[in-house]
Amino acid sequence: MNAQLKTLQLSMDSPGVLSITLNRPAAFNALSMEMLSDLHTVFDDLQHPTSMLDALQADFPRVVILSGAGRAFCGGVDIKAADQGIGGSAWDYKDMRSQQLLSRLIEKMRAAPQPIVCAVQGAAAGGGFALAMACDVRVATRGARFSAAFVRLGLTGTDMGTSYFLWRQAGLGVAAEMLLTGRQLAAERAYQLGLVNELVEEPAGLAAAAGKLAQEMLACSRLGLQLTKEQLNSVADGGSLRAALVAENSHQMLLVNNAEASQAAQAWMRSLISKSGGKVYATRLADHRGMRLTPECAHAPATLTLEPYREQEQQHWPTTGRHVQGQATNDTVVVYQAYSPAIAARAAQQGHFLGIPGFSEGRIAWLKTNFCWMMYRSGWGSKEGQQSVLAIHVRRTFFQRLLAASISTRAGTVEKGACSRSEVVLQWDPDHPPDGSKHPGRKAVQLGLRGGLRDEFIGGSQIARVEDITPFVLEMGSRAAAGPSQWHTLLVPAERVLRLDSQAGSDGQGCRWAGLWFTALPLSAAAWQGAH
Repeated sequence: MNAQLKTLQLSMDSPGVLSITLNRPAAFNALSMEMLSDLHTVFDDLQHPTSMLDALQADFPRVVILSGAGRAFCGGVDIKAADQGIGGSAWDYKDMRSQQLLSRLIEKMRAAPQPIVCAVQGAAAGGGFALAMACDVRVATRGARFSAAFVRLGLTGTDMGTSYFLWRQAGLGVAAEMLLTGRQLAAERAYQLGLVNELVEEPAGLAAAAGKLAQEMLACSRLGLQLTKEQLNSVADGGSLRAALVAENSHQMLLVNNAEASQAAQAWMRSLISKSGGKVYATRLADHRGMRLTPECAHAPATLTLEPYREQEQQHWPTTGRHVQGQATNDTVVVYQAYSPAIAARAAQQGHFLGIPGFSEGRIAWLKTNFCWMMYRSGWGSKEGQQSVLAIHVRRTFFQRLLAASISTRAGTVEKGACSRSEVVLQWDPDHPPDGSKHPGRKAVQLGLRGGLRDEFIGGSQIARVEDITPFVLEMGSRAAAGPSQWHTLLVPAERVLRLDSQAGSDGQGCRWAGLWFTALPLSAAAWQGAH
């Protein structure tokens, strides 16, 4: 395409960003008729793709950077080139058709669906100032200067949209000052007035500053950028507050159900997590889908809600005492077990443990509600016979029955031999952080099932869903092994203390309970449907 454009240089140095460089440096990039024609061609293509822009790159431009080669951005209309023409027709400055070619270019720039970042060094004068003002965002060097001196040529001070843009962005007083006197505006004052969004010290840093803005825009969805620009154009045209709110509501509802917008939101949140060293998290996007924004996980379990480990340790989990800690919904409680791959695969497939070769139906069945304790016990799926970890969703009513029937191995008030006769043994053990060391104060629980309650469990009548979460365990295990400095990337099932209600009974040692109050952590709609 560059071969067809005599006065512009086009490039896509990064996917999605089109750089347009005014390329008449010897003439301070003044607007000749040929350059005007080239600009019309490019902005026509940006609205209506043709093979010319498609030839640059398959990824159609989403952001545009407009800059000038050499020492100046654009010195205005090139009066010396008045004898040049389009299609053999000379540029007659006294002809309305030539004037309209200038004004229509400004309209096309504002109508382009892509945001335009303007990079200004040196002079942006007359028509060059108008081009800069027609862009969405401007960065400039400290040596840049802006002027619209039409009035000094005996013409009106307003041309190519300057009367529209200038007062809206800098106020009527500044617009009157510049357009009635032709005064020049230094970069520093332009920055203070809001005409320039960012200043750089040297011309060498201009491209990087413009590119950084473009990359931040690229992180947003294509449609989100386009609709935002359209709405800004609309309110700039003097629309009422009510009209603006109606348009904004419609655009947001369109995008909240847009897959690309969701991906952009996820990518932005992951960048925040990375930059903050794990200190910044968002647990849920405030829309009806309940989309979670967390560190990236390639093997997230289908039926578990995940949250960052460090956030939970610091904000939600107690530091001392004995606690039944786990993930629960209004209907189920998650417990964990680890088996050989063959046993785990069969259990996940059939939803119970009956008839599985190698599974001992007569042995005590130990259930753990605490994920990190299960990881300590199984070595993050590395110990023999515990290479596969199961997340088992047992019915809440069943879990309440287990606690009501349990007797603690440390209870001091129960008669000798009571634990050996109980169908549920409750055992407290030190909790463990991801590296397997002992937690200094917090105890975790595991329940050992025997007799009829064990049979109900392994037979599947009290199980809502069994999921093999081994891929997730191995992925997070590698992060855990990287050490505490990397634990901000570690995701674990969201767990809270399952608290006793006011009617719960106890033997004085915290070993026998009649009921529980559950902190529910609802699954997404898709995961919940999959669990049933």
